[in-house]
Amino acid sequence: QQPGQGVVAQFPFWENIQPQQTYYTLTHNKPFIGGFFAANTTSQFRRIQPVLDGFPNTASLELLQELGVEWIIVDLAQYPDPSQIIAQIEALGLKKAVELDGQAVFQIK
Repeated sequence: QQPGQGVVAQFPFWENIQPQQTYYTLTHNKPFIGGFFAANTTSQFRRIQPVLDGFPNTASLELLQELGVEWIIVDLAQYPDPSQIIAQIEALGLKKAVELDGQAVFQIK
């Protein structure tokens, strides 16, 4: 429901290739950096995966900005200490916009 057409990224990064992520784009009407890949991933995905697997860090944030990502959604259930991952993301200068159903949403400005 947020304005603009900024790209959405889901973390942990492997969730970007889950089929439901493609469905979610129909709901939020924004592009995303993943896709539902069977046997073959795109060259872009193969290039960005190693960097984004390291999220949250400076290199991953810079790449997200380069890709036009505006919204980062973090599945807190996938991290052993959700408060720690939130603190690490906020240490990069991002502010949590909202937390809904175990998903923390951050905006890159």
